[in-house]
Amino acid sequence: MPRILIVEDNEDVRKNIVEFLELKKFKTDNTDDGLKALGLTLVNSYDLILLDVMIPGLNGISVCEELKKKNGFYSHHFF
Repeated sequence: MPRILIVEDNEDVRKNIVEFLELKKFKTDNTDDGLKALGLTLVNSYDLILLDVMIPGLNGISVCEELKKKNGFYSHHFF
């Protein structure tokens, strides 16, 4: 089963996305913060990351840059 990380600081939006994806039988993790998102990528493997750009901690662009440094390339799909 594909695993998806949702990174969105608007709680209502995040909950709606999580609820929809879990109804479709996807495994999800979610957070409202870029630094927490990076931490989750260290302990979990994701097939897809839904990443807001304007989030606390570390913005979405910086999260992408850090993941690129960590992996040497984008091994994730970002939307």
